[in-house]
Amino acid sequence: MTWQRRARLVVGLFLVAFSAIVYFAIRTRDVPARAGAPAERLDLAAASETSSGVWTFANGETAAFARLLAYGDGRLKAFTVTLRLPEEDGGLVTITAQEAEQREAKLRDALGTVDLSGDVDITTDDGLHVTTDAASYTGTDRTVRAPGLVHFERGRMTGSGVGAIYDRDRDRLWLLNEVRVAFSPDAAGRGALDVTAGAAGLARDEHRVHFERGVHIERADRIIDTLDAVVWLSEDDTRVTLVELRGDARVTRPGAVPAQPGDLASMQSRDMDLTYGEDGTTLERATLVGTARLDLAGERGAASRRIAAERLDLQVAPDGTTVTSLTGRERVEFALPAAASAPAQRVTAAALDASGDAGGLRTARFTGGVEYRETPIAKPGAAKPAERVARAARLDLALKAGFDAIDAAEFAGDVTFTDGVWRGEGPRARYAPASGALSLTADAASPALPRVADDRVTIDARAIDLTLETTRLEARQSVQSVIRARRATETTDTKLPALLAAEEAVYVTSGRLVYDGEAALATYSGGARLWQGETVIQADTITIDSARGNLSADGQVRSVLTLADPGSEGAPARTIAEGGRLEYDEAERRATYLEDAHLNGPEGDVRAARIVLHLAASGGELSRADAFDGVSALLERVYTVTGTQLSYLAAEGRYVVNGAPVRIIERKPTECLETTGTILTFLRSTATIDIVGTGGNRSQTRPVPCPERRR
Repeated sequence: MTWQRRARLVVGLFLVAFSAIVYFAIRTRDVPARAGAPAERLDLAAASETSSGVWTFANGETAAFARLLAYGDGRLKAFTVTLRLPEEDGGLVTITAQEAEQREAKLRDALGTVDLSGDVDITTDDGLHVTTDAASYTGTDRTVRAPGLVHFERGRMTGSGVGAIYDRDRDRLWLLNEVRVAFSPDAAGRGALDVTAGAAGLARDEHRVHFERGVHIERADRIIDTLDAVVWLSEDDTRVTLVELRGDARVTRPGAVPAQPGDLASMQSRDMDLTYGEDGTTLERATLVGTARLDLAGERGAASRRIAAERLDLQVAPDGTTVTSLTGRERVEFALPAAASAPAQRVTAAALDASGDAGGLRTARFTGGVEYRETPIAKPGAAKPAERVARAARLDLALKAGFDAIDAAEFAGDVTFTDGVWRGEGPRARYAPASGALSLTADAASPALPRVADDRVTIDARAIDLTLETTRLEARQSVQSVIRARRATETTDTKLPALLAAEEAVYVTSGRLVYDGEAALATYSGGARLWQGETVIQADTITIDSARGNLSADGQVRSVLTLADPGSEGAPARTIAEGGRLEYDEAERRATYLEDAHLNGPEGDVRAARIVLHLAASGGELSRADAFDGVSALLERVYTVTGTQLSYLAAEGRYVVNGAPVRIIERKPTECLETTGTILTFLRSTATIDIVGTGGNRSQTRPVPCPERRR
């Protein structure tokens, strides 16, 4: 029929026109079909089928296929497809798939959106290889998107993820979920690395991989966890050069990996940068920022040593685990745990600078508001010791390798040191924790003298050495000591000699002081001088026994004692006593002057080989005075007496002198008279003299030349 012929003509013209449009639209260059029977149709719904061909676009991109189907709605479907996508730098991206479908028609300049499926393979000429089951490529933004499981590899790096985007313009490959990336070992068997993360981005041109959303990295000797991480690679993408961790960064050592003292045990901070050596596996440097903490391994079985700060920068020895340099800034804290024979120690400061060698850190300097705390180990059966606390502007530590222990600590700048009993302060201090030895020294730049004090004594000197364990102290040069007055309600085991009032402070100066805390002996030497009010004792050496209340002095002894004398009227008066040595026995209330002793006071002016003063129980009152051997006394400025022994009984005001013979010379206005005998008794109140003669005879009196007046 006529309408049927017309319909067939219209369809024929449409097919011719459509084929022409497709040809000119995509410039198809068909490969001639082989002679023989026509190919079997794949899809009867297709407007046309082409057995094989290559599409070439204006931008140089090509699409080769083994079979092409064209549909009336403009869709194109190809099989066994190869897309070749040239780059501006001369590189090439090749994408292959079993099937491809392009949604848009009439494209001349570039591919439109192409859906790829079946063994999709993306390869770059610099070694990146990506495979997946399905993907789409959009020519307008030059981007490949894959919704399913994706695998990739490049050199030693392989990985997988669920969902991926490859951006040709930015040269980026993003894995969107469930990412796993691994670096295989190099030829030497090093550098293996396994990473899991929520997402990842491979920036090939920048040689870095960005991991996001919970990152876990495992290396042979380290486990790394963080929220986000960037792994920077070498120019050939074969080695890790830098790892940047951002957010809750932690680096730990696997339990199976042994550690030597000073080795890196763990690191943690908000952010962290790890720099690796030429082999891509040996850690060279690390920077920790934001509540940073570094743990160094201790001795086998011991707890780790902790260093914390807002920022930590460290360098590592060639072994990749021994810290050789460390700096810390802001809120620095260094902590050593207690060990079998070492106390727990902690240092806080504003800044830390530590250095060492391949064996570990050897020195550490802390600056800015330094505080050192130490908790001594309690001895069996003893009370818990007080915490030792030191503060200074600067602290220098000498360390055993790897921060394992502190050999010595040197403090500088307004140093204070307390241990619950003693308090030390001064411009500089040196402390040895192992022995408990503390040395305080003056500084030429500071007028302040070091000081050590407890609740009873304050000691100032240019240099003070104190052993805290035994409370042994030595002070040198310009020693000044103050023994505090005892409060009325205070009870203490410390005793002062009764020569001194307990309710008043006692002052002592000397060139040197040695105090033995266990024996409670304080020895002042080198021009020692002790005083309290008008009471003064001077000698080359003065020793105070604060356990018994005894006192001794040696070498050019001179004392001024303020003593009440029951035999004299009026207030207590000064008694001056001198000799080569003074011994005071608190239990006996007895002061003995030896070696050319000399006594001058209300009792008279007495010289002898030995003079003994007996005090009353109150200590401030004279009870009796005795002189022995070669006695020579001037009494009441009138009577000169010589003998072998003199006794003065203060309550009676009576002198008794023995000798063989006893001689007394009375100075008269015009002459001097000498009387001799064996026993002389003189009563101060009445100036009465009684002399017993020699051999039962009466005493004899005769005029003699007057002796020189004593000064």
